[in-house]
Amino acid sequence: MDLRPLLILLNESTRGHIVQSRGIRDRMQKLADFEAVEFDVPRLHGAARIKALKLLARRLPKATPQGAERWLLRAGGKELLDRMALVNPERRSLLFLSAGSTAAPYCLALAKRFSGKSCVVMTPSVLGTKPFDMAVVPKHDGRRGDNVLVTLGAPNSISPELLESQSRELLSDYPPHQKDAWGVLIGGDDLNYSIAPLWVNKVLPTLLNAAADANVDLYITTSRRTQAATEMEIAKLCGDTSVVRMLLLASQDSRNPVPGILGHCSRVFCTEDSVSMISEAVTAGVQTAVITVGHHHGVKRLLQEVTEWLVDARLLSTKRLWGVPRFNRMIEDFENQNYLCLVTPRNLDDDLRHFLERPLDGMKGFNEAEKAARWILNRWLP
Repeated sequence: MDLRPLLILLNESTRGHIVQSRGIRDRMQKLADFEAVEFDVPRLHGAARIKALKLLARRLPKATPQGAERWLLRAGGKELLDRMALVNPERRSLLFLSAGSTAAPYCLALAKRFSGKSCVVMTPSVLGTKPFDMAVVPKHDGRRGDNVLVTLGAPNSISPELLESQSRELLSDYPPHQKDAWGVLIGGDDLNYSIAPLWVNKVLPTLLNAAADANVDLYITTSRRTQAATEMEIAKLCGDTSVVRMLLLASQDSRNPVPGILGHCSRVFCTEDSVSMISEAVTAGVQTAVITVGHHHGVKRLLQEVTEWLVDARLLSTKRLWGVPRFNRMIEDFENQNYLCLVTPRNLDDDLRHFLERPLDGMKGFNEAEKAARWILNRWLP
C-alpha cells in the first residue's frame, strides 16, 4: 500500500489554468518523492453554478469537515469524494492544488474534509486567498500575506527538456530554410482586448519585411480566441511570402506549437492579451517583444481607468485594479526588469528597431514554477 504523500491536482479544464498548476506539480515531482493524481471538478452551469460557486461557497472558510462534505455533495462533488476514498487519505499527507476560480472551492472543501493542505494558483474571485494554506498569485493581483507567494508572471511547464523535444518535433514537420527564426504568437479577443483584421494589416506586413531583411524564418500561430476574420487576414498576408515557414491557425489545428516555437526561435513576438504566452516566452529565455493590441472601450473601460487613477493616488489598494490596467502592471514589471521589450503599432518601426538591437543572449534563470514548487514543498513537506 502506497503511503507516500499525495498531491491531488484539481482540473477545471481551462488550458491556461491547468498549464500553471501542472507546471508547478511537475517541478515539485523533480524535487520530492510523492504520488500525484488529477481529478476533474464538476462542470456546473446556470443557476446551479451561481448557487454553489458564488453563494454557498462563501461559507467554506469557516466550514467544519462535515460542512465541507455537505457543500461538496450539493456542488456535484460526490465523485470526488468517492475517488478520495480509494486513495487511503486517512494515513497520508495530502495537498490539494488548483488554479482558477472554478476549482478553488473544491480545493478548499476537500482539504477541510480530509484534513489536508490547500494551495490555490491565482486569486479566486469569490474566496480570495486568505482561506487557503497557500496561494501562488501574480504581483499585479496586489495580494499579500503569510500564506501568499507573489510571482512576476504565470507559472508554466516550460523547461529545457520540453523546449528541446518540442523544437525537434516542430522542425520535423516544418524544416527550417534559414539559420535563424522568429516566432509570432497571436492571441485573440476577450473581455478586455481585441485583435481585429485592421491590427493585422498594421503590424504583420512590417514583421514580414523585417524577417525578410534579416534572412530569418517566421513561425506563426494563433489562439482559439482569435477572430475568424483576423485569421483569414493573417493567412492572406502570409500566403504571399516565403519567409513564413509555418502558419498554424488554432481554428484549424488543435496542436500547441508554442513550446516548439520557443525552443527553436531566437526572438518571439507575443500579443499583450495573453499572460500565459508572455510568461512562457520569458521562462524560455528568448528575446521577447510584447505587441500592444486593441482595447475595448465604453463604460467598463472608463471604470478601469478611474480605478487605476485612484490606485495611483493611493486612495485604493493595488489589488483593486482590474482589466487592462491590472495586466499592464505585469507587463511593465517585466519590462522594468529587462525581461521583454514593448512594441506599439503606433511607433512600430522605432520600437521594432530597438527590439532587434537587443542581444540574443536572452534572460536565463526566470522560472516561477520552480520558485513556487520549492515554496510549496517547504510548507507541505518541511
